[in-house]
Amino acid sequence: MFEWWTYRPSDFLMFAPRTYWRLLEMHNAALWPLQLVAIGLGLLMVAGLLRGRGPPLAQAMLALLALLWLVVAWVFHAQRYASINTAEPAFALAFGVEATLLLAAALTAGRGWPLPTRAGVVLMLVAVLGYPALGLLAGRSIAQAEVFAVVPDPTVLFTLGLLLHRAPPADIGALARWVAWLCWPIPLLWCIGSGLTLWYLHAADALVL
Repeated sequence: MFEWWTYRPSDFLMFAPRTYWRLLEMHNAALWPLQLVAIGLGLLMVAGLLRGRGPPLAQAMLALLALLWLVVAWVFHAQRYASINTAEPAFALAFGVEATLLLAAALTAGRGWPLPTRAGVVLMLVAVLGYPALGLLAGRSIAQAEVFAVVPDPTVLFTLGLLLHRAPPADIGALARWVAWLCWPIPLLWCIGSGLTLWYLHAADALVL
């Protein structure tokens, strides 16, 4: 009756580490060479911010990120990850909700949407360039690399980088301010959940999330 007291978080994993990394390898193989396009797109987005294109660019990036969250929700969560994790339909739904919030942020911010801080830009670069290298540093194959806009973790980190800005200016409007704050919980919760999953899979890069 009280056996549930003996369970640890790792007991709720539905797959072995080898199964998870093999799934990533198959996912990458199915989408190749779109990973190169995704990395190039991420670098273009960061370059646009560094050149000071202003709030309209940030709005366009929010709209594009909304689309990418939908792609990850369907292609990775619903079509791929669901084969080894029965919770994936809920994750796909959460990613769809976040996509809606990002699109709402793009539509409501007007010209008052602030650009990310330097720390935010660094986080975006880590998501685009650093994250694919983490697997190599952790001893995994390049075929199992996690790429922005292809798998959730770097996509979430990139989004947090864009959201990591100073306090919104007064002219952003109350609605846009609320939408901006609502964009945070799902990415942060994903970082906690995915980080714990990687931790119990004994992945050395779990601490990044």
